[in-house]
Amino acid sequence: MDPLVTPHLPALAWLLVCSGLVFFMQAGFLAVESGMVRYKNSINVALKNVVDFCTSFAAFLVLGYSLMFSPSVDPIGLIGMPVPFLSDLSLLNTAGTDVFTLFPFAFFLFQATFCNTAATIVSGGVAERCRFMAYVLVSIGIGLVIYPIFGHWAWGGGWLARIGYHDFAGSSVVHLLGAGITLAGVVVLGARAGRFGPDGKPRNIPPSSMPLVALGVMFLAFGWIGFNGGSAPLGAQTATIIINTLNAAAFGAIGVMMLVWALRGVPSADLILNGVLGGLVAITASANVVSIPASCIIGLLGGVAVVIGTRLLERWRLDDAVGAIPVHGFAGVVGVICTGIFADATWLSETKQMTRGHFVIVQSIGAIACITWSFGAGWILWKIVGRGTSLRIGPDEEAVGMNYSEHKVEEPIAQLTAAVADTVAGRRLPEVLDHVRDGELAPLARNIHILIQRQAEQKRAATGWAETLADVRSMITQEQHAGGTAAREGRAEISDAREAIADVGKLLERRRLEDPTAAVLLDLVRMLERRLDSAMAALPRIDRSLERVQAGAGRLDDVAAAMRRHA
Repeated sequence: MDPLVTPHLPALAWLLVCSGLVFFMQAGFLAVESGMVRYKNSINVALKNVVDFCTSFAAFLVLGYSLMFSPSVDPIGLIGMPVPFLSDLSLLNTAGTDVFTLFPFAFFLFQATFCNTAATIVSGGVAERCRFMAYVLVSIGIGLVIYPIFGHWAWGGGWLARIGYHDFAGSSVVHLLGAGITLAGVVVLGARAGRFGPDGKPRNIPPSSMPLVALGVMFLAFGWIGFNGGSAPLGAQTATIIINTLNAAAFGAIGVMMLVWALRGVPSADLILNGVLGGLVAITASANVVSIPASCIIGLLGGVAVVIGTRLLERWRLDDAVGAIPVHGFAGVVGVICTGIFADATWLSETKQMTRGHFVIVQSIGAIACITWSFGAGWILWKIVGRGTSLRIGPDEEAVGMNYSEHKVEEPIAQLTAAVADTVAGRRLPEVLDHVRDGELAPLARNIHILIQRQAEQKRAATGWAETLADVRSMITQEQHAGGTAAREGRAEISDAREAIADVGKLLERRRLEDPTAAVLLDLVRMLERRLDSAMAALPRIDRSLERVQAGAGRLDDVAAAMRRHA
């Protein structure tokens, strides 16, 4: 074995292990993003996380790595020399002084996983509306051009590196850059249907599985040990870097938990989990140059930045499906600026040879450059891809979900839900549920079928009762009308009879002295008058009874209408 290699074998092994840890972060992103979206889009998001690894890795290998780490082709330091397929690399660089320069292919492997991370950040932010093919093309553009160029500025000897910019493991190079491209995509694509109401107020779209999100966050925190721990050669400082990393994650979550508890009174699960990631993103720029107490503050500020970023995006009506922009963008800016504020004074004077104020300005320039480049180049990339293919799915595809509309993956739960909704609404027959014969959903489908049949029987019975009540109402109305007519005619006849008898009574009154029988007849006439007066007095009571019958018939109408509505 080459004696030059032997002393560096532990560092090489550590670098390869860290490459595996960073690659494992892809599984963390997959879990976080799949859990944060609705079930009907989860397969699409998971597949994007797998495919963007393939496309960005290939693009970075074909050309991106050389654009990032080859010597600059211009005096300013804007872009590296293009060398396709790593053709300028050798298995061992004898001129190297550390593990990164001694083993070029190991260094490429480590850096390729970083490129994958930058690309996969985008998939979550534009989830649930970006077409699969459009995203594939965007991820190729990220690995081929956008990521390597800014990476060259900061890590490849470009103009930012020359002015003293420091981003230890990628708060800006990886995370802020990914957030800028995501922001451009969110602006170009627009919000998901139903995310904001007509009044502009945000509406919550619940995730499919918050436990899966939590598991993904733990995967990412575990992978971050390699993300930051592998960005410096294995040595005494490695443990401190890892402690700072996990410390910031813990304080990021604590900061968010305290803040949302104070503002809402409830520890919001999604914000707390994103607070962990915000702390990790923030410390990534400075894990090797800050003290442990400083890492607490940086993690805390990174978590707070996530909450502020989330609220600002909602106010600006920008729909980030998983919180990628607050986590990787806002926390990334905090991490870059905090590097200037909290960097070790001895390191700053000996390594950077500049004052703290000067260093903060340099860091601010780097953050502004990253935001400008990532958003501007990302916006152009989205527009170019949009010229060649459709960027966004249609309303019907969005309603049915991208698992089916993009990949034709049928989901029994979604099908059963749609079938039940259509059946209850009367758009389909209950027999449509019979197709669910196998699996765990079969008993549920059969029971739902029975319930729908019972509902149909109750509907038919209610409709029959409503028709019967309508018939009764009609009969009552007819009888009431007839009774009213008879009452009016009886009143007129009684009145006429009363007048005729009154005339007879007057005649008998005049003749009672002449004819003794007239007195007897007069008594009979007076009795008839009293009877007719009693009958006339009873007629209003009959009218009121008919009015009550009419009111009762009206109530029957209300009952029948209610039965029809609920049938």
